[in-house]
Amino acid sequence: MKNISSRTYSANDRITVAKAVSLMKTAHKYKSKVFISKEGMTLPAQHLASLVSFFLTLKKGESFLVIAEGSDADAFLDRLQHQLQ
Repeated sequence: MKNISSRTYSANDRITVAKAVSLMKTAHKYKSKVFISKEGMTLPAQHLASLVSFFLTLKKGESFLVIAEGSDADAFLDRLQHQLQ
């Protein structure tokens, strides 16, 4: 049975390219499929170009959703929470 978990994060600061690269590398370490979503636009988090484009459109204070699907979805979201602080 697949586990699907999601969490909403707020962009308190601009998310830099370095943070996007870090997020992508973290996503590759887990078995779960990871997606980011905002206002109906959902993109895979394993592709750097998608992440950079997504975060360029994100304004300070806006929220976005991270969705993880897989056996380690909760572990990924826990790790991500620490990375985005």
